[in-house]
Amino acid sequence: MIIDGFTSQIVAIPFIVLMIFTDLKNNLHFQVFTVAFVSTFFICKDLILSGKSIGKRISNLQILDIHNNEPSNLKLICRNLFSFLWPVEILFCCLNPERKLGDIVFGTKVSPSNLEEKRSCNVKIAMLYFSITLLVIFIVFDLIMFLAYSSSGLVRLLFMPI
Repeated sequence: MIIDGFTSQIVAIPFIVLMIFTDLKNNLHFQVFTVAFVSTFFICKDLILSGKSIGKRISNLQILDIHNNEPSNLKLICRNLFSFLWPVEILFCCLNPERKLGDIVFGTKVSPSNLEEKRSCNVKIAMLYFSITLLVIFIVFDLIMFLAYSSSGLVRLLFMPI
């Protein structure tokens, strides 16, 4: 989980550099897109590299459903939606390293990887899931920021062009 968190932060670096050296630092939509992209990368991390995130590949772990079968792509994404509740997720991981809150809700678990099993990754399907997830998250985050911007003078002050 820690390795995947650092990987997501590395994905954010090009966006941050772009914001620092251009006028995009004052563009609220670009900031929302950056947060949505990094969040989508973290949520869809298990679709990358044949069904394993970078952290799971390094740790030689895999995600299985409770019947020891490969979970669907949708389950892989949905189990990570609870990452937005990261304090609760960390607590669950400390209490039971094999199953976080998203695993309990969606019937999955993290277990040692079986080297004989190789899940084939359909890149087109993974990109479709990633794109749809990014679109939904961007719309939700942008709507939240629009509502905050239109109802709060403090938010307008924070994002006022310099």
